[in-house]
Amino acid sequence: MFSEFLLCNGFFIFLCCIFCLIFAKMSVDKKVLKDLMSILTQLTEASSEEGDGFQEKKGRGRPRKKGDGSKAREGSSSALSNALANIKVDGDDINSVLQALLAIMAAHAEDQKVVKEEQDRRMNELEERVREQEDHLDEVHQRGLKGNLMVSSPTNGGKTSLLKSPEELEAAGVSVTDHVRELIKAKYDVELPAEDIQACHHVPSWPKGRRGKPEFRSIVLRIWNRRAGSAWSVLIGKIMSGGNRATNVFANFQLTKRRSDLVYNLRKLKEAKKISKFYTNENGQVCYRISENSSKVKITFFSTKKDSNPTTLSVAELLESFK
Repeated sequence: MFSEFLLCNGFFIFLCCIFCLIFAKMSVDKKVLKDLMSILTQLTEASSEEGDGFQEKKGRGRPRKKGDGSKAREGSSSALSNALANIKVDGDDINSVLQALLAIMAAHAEDQKVVKEEQDRRMNELEERVREQEDHLDEVHQRGLKGNLMVSSPTNGGKTSLLKSPEELEAAGVSVTDHVRELIKAKYDVELPAEDIQACHHVPSWPKGRRGKPEFRSIVLRIWNRRAGSAWSVLIGKIMSGGNRATNVFANFQLTKRRSDLVYNLRKLKEAKKISKFYTNENGQVCYRISENSSKVKITFFSTKKDSNPTTLSVAELLESFK
């Protein structure tokens, strides 16, 4: 639109150059005054035809919260349109022309401030909505992982891995399902019926660039039978208590990438002695204790206030809370 084009930053730079010329020479060509008056006339006419351009758009969207600090501009005119409507200028008086231009510049700056505040408000609202959706989707994803266990047998500390590769199992004529059932029995003393298992397979760990053979450091196990009194209900308690610590096997509840990153950083905080313990459960909830006698602090899908939406901390938010 013409008025918006004239009021762009380049137009104001042009005006500043005109001011410098005026104050330097203290005399102005009549043609300059005529051109400036033409611009003022076109601005005034364009403003009256186009309106202020600040009306709130109607349509789909979240209703504004009461007391959000936003300025309702629908039905009200902008500072610029008011300034243009009230301009009184003597085309033969340079001071009158300059005063009118300065008034337009001041009004434009005021409108830009309002626009910036509205943009910031909408951006903050958008960020809040995106964050709310991210937290909700992460919770939905985690619920879909319920019943999943990651069974591993690490070699750190010089320990021997008890986890056999697909090739080793094939050579021995043992299925991966029977193999993982043996590992669960040795670690947690729980007989896991084969018919309770929905899926079971190795998880490959590829070298950088996916060159070479993959390593098999864990097995993902999905248990469908989670009724009360099932092997799953017994196994949960054994996992939470740690099981047979002499057996180099670990079964962890499978977590989303976001929650796995949180657990990794909680482990680092524990090593730094900033927390006493951290916990996960079959629902994917993650929490920690600062000391042995302190209360558990939730960091996944929890509400800070009674009516607030549940949120899951990011890694940055978790680490910031310990600064």
